[in-house]
Amino acid sequence: MNTASLRFLSVALVIVLLASCGESSPSRDPRLPAPEDSAAAARTLVLGLDGMMALRSYHALAELQFGPQRTTLEGDFTPAGIDFFVNRLDGMKYRYRMVQNQPWRSTDGGTTWAKDSANETLAAADLVLGPISPEAQLARQGKPSVVGMDTIAGQEATHIRIAAPSPIDVWVGREKPDGPVGVRRIRSAVDVADPNSYATITYSAFNAPRIIPLPDEAKQNTFQ
Repeated sequence: MNTASLRFLSVALVIVLLASCGESSPSRDPRLPAPEDSAAAARTLVLGLDGMMALRSYHALAELQFGPQRTTLEGDFTPAGIDFFVNRLDGMKYRYRMVQNQPWRSTDGGTTWAKDSANETLAAADLVLGPISPEAQLARQGKPSVVGMDTIAGQEATHIRIAAPSPIDVWVGREKPDGPVGVRRIRSAVDVADPNSYATITYSAFNAPRIIPLPDEAKQNTFQ
């Protein structure tokens, strides 16, 4: 299994222990490079990944499907901090926040907070951050090809498939007609033996103004 798929799988297991997507009807478009033109597909993929690194902020929704079971992670991500909710398989909803390199966890939606000494925050956030990080080298996980043009939230996105042992689908485009180019969606299997187990991350709200503050110190406690 390739590096990017392993990241999906390992983080998916973390989410489970802490307990579609794609508006896609692929069709060929004359504006697209030929499917065998992997160099053009790779350039588009790198353009989207580089665009994500240049953003001041974005919103992300990660959906993990394990057969009939489903869990989600959703929140805001900026270079200065992250703030997101996890709907766990046991029905609990936790909130996580990372500010000034300090991880926090709330089990009541953010009314009270405690330091996340187990570092669940980073493990869960890696589901969103990992696939688009330079370390994942997503563009080198296999030969990319252009599948077609799809529509995500009203805007066209180029659908690229990376031919890895567990194929990875990536959609690259603009969230708004005059907005920056970035990765709009990534989808990959979390269990190659089960076609009904997969992870999908949708990225939106590029560069929307966001301030993620530290939790109120009066509500801070350290987990034992």
